[in-house]
Amino acid sequence: MLFRSLSTREQRAAETLCRHLKGHPLRILQATAKVKHRAVALADVLQQVLAAPSPKQVTLSELEQLPAPAKRVLAVLALFVGIPLQAAALADLSGTPEVAPALADLQAWHWVMGNGQGFHLAENLLAPLQPWVAIRSEEHTSELQSPCNLVCRLLLEKK
Repeated sequence: MLFRSLSTREQRAAETLCRHLKGHPLRILQATAKVKHRAVALADVLQQVLAAPSPKQVTLSELEQLPAPAKRVLAVLALFVGIPLQAAALADLSGTPEVAPALADLQAWHWVMGNGQGFHLAENLLAPLQPWVAIRSEEHTSELQSPCNLVCRLLLEKK
């Protein structure tokens, strides 16, 4: 939702984008959030989506451009799939003391959803982020090779 009038050119781009995303509401929200919150032109968003071989590739290329705190928050949420986490827990587990700005951005981009019970990943990001999380957990662990062991290590380091 852009909450503004679109030019004729933008309307055509929006229609093409919606058709290409097969009307998937969350993907459409995520795409329009780039225009609204990241000041990316709608035509550029359409180009990125059309150029990618799959929605997963769009997600992964965007992921690499995110700031480090947002990446850490996403990695923790991907490890705890299905478990809503409070901001304080995300701050501790991600090593991001000032987690609020990252959460605000991720929510504005519709990558993270929040409710009274905590925060969780948007459902369409679970599959694309699992391989990314596995790679990151291997990069940050030597003798500990599983994401569960990484979380245990993070918890132990906090004591």
